[in-house]
Amino acid sequence: MRRLAPCLLAATLAACDDPAPATSEPTLCGEGDATLEIGVGHPFAPMPEPPVVPVERGLQGGFHILVSLRVVGAFDGDHGDVALELFDGERPLSNHRNTDVPFTADASLTGCSYDQARLVMLDEDGGLMTEDAVLALVGRTVELAATLTSDAGDAEGRFRFTLGALQ
Repeated sequence: MRRLAPCLLAATLAACDDPAPATSEPTLCGEGDATLEIGVGHPFAPMPEPPVVPVERGLQGGFHILVSLRVVGAFDGDHGDVALELFDGERPLSNHRNTDVPFTADASLTGCSYDQARLVMLDEDGGLMTEDAVLALVGRTVELAATLTSDAGDAEGRFRFTLGALQ
C-alpha cells in the first residue's frame, strides 16, 4: 500500500494539471466553430442588399441604430457576452456592451440570435451626437466590430454597412 499511495498521488496531480478536453456537444446555437452574421429586426433577418441600416431618433433626444446578430456553432446561447463597437474610419461612433444575456433560438434551429442591439450615436466627448452631426454621417459606410463570448465558444466579425436616412 505504501508503494501504491505515491503512485496514486502522482497520477492525481498529473491529471489536475491537464485542462479538460474541449467538448463538441451541441449547444443552443449549434456545434463546431461559431460563425457570426449581422442582420436586422426581431426576429433576426439577414442584412438587406445593399446593406443599409437607418438611423433612428430616440425618445430622449439621441440617435441610434439597431442591428441584430446571429451565431451558428458552439456558443452558450443561455449566457453570452456581447461587445459591439461602431466606427467611421478610425473614429468611434458608438459601443454596446451586454453581459450574461440569453440569445433567442432561431426557428430554423440552425443558430441563435441577439436581436436589435441599440447603438446610441456619441460625439468625441461621449455625449449624445447632435442632429447635424448625425445627418453628416447619413450615406457613409461604417464598420461594426462584434465580439461574442461564452463558456462554450466565441464568435467575432467585422461588418460594413451604410447609415441610412434618419427616421
